[in-house]
Formats: sequence, structure tokens, C-alpha cells
Amino acid sequence: AKTATDTNLRKQVLKLNDSLDLSAKRFASEIAENKKARAEINELRRERKRFKQLMLQCKNRLVAVERRVSEIVAEAQADLEERAEYGVRIEELQHSSDTAQEEFYAQCRELKHVIRAFDMMEDKLSKGD
Repeated sequence: AKTATDTNLRKQVLKLNDSLDLSAKRFASEIAENKKARAEINELRRERKRFKQLMLQCKNRLVAVERRVSEIVAEAQADLEERAEYGVRIEELQHSSDTAQEEFYAQCRELKHVIRAFDMMEDKLSKGD
């Protein structure tokens, strides 16, 4: 009976050893998997940190570009308003020039009439001598 018990105990010990070896292999495999997962998590953290830095840089650039665009738009609007004012002033000057030219021509015509009248008087006076 002792050999049967010894045989059974040996079988149980072998079975337990096999189970322990299998559990140790599974544990080592899980440890390796965890190590890979930790490395991947750390890499993702580094990538996220770099992404946040790049995102901040891009946001800052965007703010600067938007500010510059606003400045350019404001300058363009001011230039357009100034251009419109110059256009109005040019029209006023053109109208003033046209009016002055018409007055000049009218005065020239009147002067011609005066000169003709003067010439006619001079002719009459010279004939009357």
C-alpha cells in the first residue's frame, strides 16, 4: 500500500510541478507582455507630450497669423477709405477745374468782344480824323 501511495504522491508531485512550471511560464509571459505594454505606454506618453508641444506652437503661430491678417485688413480698409476720399477730392477738383475753365473761356469771349468793340471804335476814330 505504501508503494501505491508513494506512486500516487509522486504522480501528484509531478502533476503539481508541471502545473507550477506552466504557471511560471504563464507568469513570465504576462510579465513580458506587461513590460511591452509599459514601453508602449511610455512611448505614447512621449508622443503625446511632443504632440502637445507642436499643437501649442501651431496655435501660437495661428494667433500671430490671425493678428497680422487683422492688421492687414485694417490697413486695407483704411487705404480704401483714403482712396475714396481722394476720389471725392479729385472729382471736386475736376468740377472746380471745369468751372474755372468755363469761366476763363467766358472771360476770353467777353475780352474778344471788348477788343472788337475797341478796334471798331479805333477804326471809327481813325476814319473820323
